[in-house]
Amino acid sequence: MAKSPYLGNYSFLNEDDLFSIVFQIPDNCNYKADEDSPGVYTISVFLNPSEKDPSNIFVTETVAIACDQDNNLEVGFLLPAEGGLGLAKKPKILVNALLG
Repeated sequence: MAKSPYLGNYSFLNEDDLFSIVFQIPDNCNYKADEDSPGVYTISVFLNPSEKDPSNIFVTETVAIACDQDNNLEVGFLLPAEGGLGLAKKPKILVNALLG
């Protein structure tokens, strides 16, 4: 998957109808995961308070997520924009789980 200074590889795991998103962020960053509505999530990535630039060493994080009633998921990452000015919501991932 696409790589940026604030987001490395990311993927979904589906095990026994339980979903997780696995993603990599710099080791000097943190994240917050919010469920905006059923099946719609935003993961915000931000530098730790004393940091100025993201590290080039990435760590793996995992967040458990749930589909909406139609088995759809939408996950968007809110990342610092290039140059550190503002925020950019990308990438946005859509998944139709089709559980059966």
